[in-house]
Amino acid sequence: LWPGGGADPVEASSAHEAEAGETTPEVVASNETHAGLTSEIKGIVRKFVDRAAAKGAKRSGCHVSVLVKELCVDGPLVDLDADRPMKPASNLKLATTAVALALLGADAHFETHFQSSVSPVGGALTGDLIVRAGGDPLFSEELDGAVKPLLAPVVQQLKAAGVERVTGDLVLDLHAFADPLPAPGWPSSSQHWKDYCALSSGFTANGGCISLLVQPASAQGPASVTIRPRGHGARVEVDVRTIKRGEPLDLKAVVSPSLIKVWGEIPQDVKEWTGRYAHPDPVGLFGAVLRHALQEEGVMVEGETKLGRGAIGGV
Repeated sequence: LWPGGGADPVEASSAHEAEAGETTPEVVASNETHAGLTSEIKGIVRKFVDRAAAKGAKRSGCHVSVLVKELCVDGPLVDLDADRPMKPASNLKLATTAVALALLGADAHFETHFQSSVSPVGGALTGDLIVRAGGDPLFSEELDGAVKPLLAPVVQQLKAAGVERVTGDLVLDLHAFADPLPAPGWPSSSQHWKDYCALSSGFTANGGCISLLVQPASAQGPASVTIRPRGHGARVEVDVRTIKRGEPLDLKAVVSPSLIKVWGEIPQDVKEWTGRYAHPDPVGLFGAVLRHALQEEGVMVEGETKLGRGAIGGV
């Protein structure tokens, strides 16, 4: 919060807050090609080429390009036809991660700032609560889709600052972040429901996905279906039945901002089934989940959830 009246600013930030200044990558040493590692990787490549050939692929059509480097160390450890242009596919994340580590450092954190132009009086914040986007995916694999533990620190900071009620709106400021849209070169729209097509945004929750957990009942009948994150804001329709052991698993789901529908059958001998589905509106998902987390801890927002680029609410 940014109190008014010229007081020193006090700011509440999300659970992932930390200083993350940019640094310039520094080359600290120089490597020579590692003969043992090169030989080992050549053996792995030959194995996979042999396997492809056994399935009918032409060896002349099997091309592999390998480059192994140590971060911020000049020179490759392994260079196998590394200059051959190849489609990186999922390997592109390796280059992206390397650049992030080099520029931001391993200790960098995402920052999401909560601000207001007024101070709370008598437990009430008589204005808008403005949230500045920081690109935090609000995702932890260990939480299985739950987001509340990641929001808990900032909710407690708001309560400690005396906020029990917000009379204005919850304003989500995307700032310089682009609207969440599919990027050029993405797969066809028939795949946009998959978790790897989750939209990138300045605001999101659970990595922009809805997580499902389906568990069979001990007897034939309705199965247990858990949908996370809580407070997603959509209407839920569930029709999943437990069927006999050995029968085929058949589960389907549809996720939209207004409806999450799960249906199908799960056999008794399947312990559980999990799935992640991309949410088409990650900003809306974040807003709904945040409001829910605030409400559960006794912080009520009386206004609406709105988008407001450059909203005024602090310095």
